[in-house]
Amino acid sequence: MKRHIIAAIAALPALLSCTGKSGVVTFSRPVKLYEVESMRFFERNYPGVVKSERTSNLAFKMSGQLVKLNVENGQRVAKGEFIAEIDPIDYNLQLDAARAAYINSKSQLERYSRLIAKQAISQQEYESVQAAYKRDKSNFDNAMSMVRETKLYAPFSGIIERRYVDNYQRVQPSEPVVRLIDPEALEVDFTLPENNIDLMKSGDKQFYITFEAYPATRFKAKVTKFVDASPDGSGVPVTVALDDPSFDIRKYTVRPGFSAEVTLSIVNDDAADITAVPVTALRGGLTGSADSVWIYNKRDSTVTLHGVTTGELFGKDMISVTDGLVPGDEVVTAGVYQLVDGEKGRPLR
Repeated sequence: MKRHIIAAIAALPALLSCTGKSGVVTFSRPVKLYEVESMRFFERNYPGVVKSERTSNLAFKMSGQLVKLNVENGQRVAKGEFIAEIDPIDYNLQLDAARAAYINSKSQLERYSRLIAKQAISQQEYESVQAAYKRDKSNFDNAMSMVRETKLYAPFSGIIERRYVDNYQRVQPSEPVVRLIDPEALEVDFTLPENNIDLMKSGDKQFYITFEAYPATRFKAKVTKFVDASPDGSGVPVTVALDDPSFDIRKYTVRPGFSAEVTLSIVNDDAADITAVPVTALRGGLTGSADSVWIYNKRDSTVTLHGVTTGELFGKDMISVTDGLVPGDEVVTAGVYQLVDGEKGRPLR
């Protein structure tokens, strides 16, 4: 008995919150709201991930055992800086052999060139020695190139994002040794919902990037990759790159892998008097109106049915409204046929 009394007392505040001034119990229906925007200027935000526009997996062209790997993850390197080396002994031996063969062939060709000038040998004998010289020179050049390839150098200035192997490990041709990125050439990948793809066709649009580490600052960006398709059904992949002279990597600590937000801002002066709502906000029209919506009144938390004039559909779930709404109005977007004019509503947040 005591337990029931305590439960009743605990529920009393909730019950009183549903009681009006007259003492009659009233209930507020939960309503899902959408704030009306002007089609002249509106923005859409999308979560994204920072990556480097300039990235390279550095690898050797031949196999060998690493004898020097003196860089670590996160280390800065300059263009042309030494990165790693594989054991050059075998390749130096091949170079010595190729050099000896080349020197011998060169000497032979010089001697046969003098003999052919004196017509002391046949043209066929001369061409045979000449072919041997060309072969040995090519082998010598290749051997020198292979010795040079036993060392890796940074093709551009950047940061070692990842070290794939350890010192004294044997690596195979084209096996990545380190991953080098340029931290100053940043871009952001994000997914554009399929129902927003028509926004990419808008003429006067501007992209911005806001990094999670600097939420109060946003930078202009431009689209570098966009395919008008959804490869896996989750949306359209888009890449935007920084295009803002105010961004300085020395001032803003931003690295690949950081979180960011991409903002698509659109201005359309021809649509200054046009708004838009989700199609789920529409219900049967009032007298003289083809469509109507429920407007939520913040002052007294009630909903009022209001006639509107609709225009074209865009995206998958939006429709333009040419008359009847102003930016800032809040309309109900779910359960529109269950509401009653003047009914109390409780916004779902």
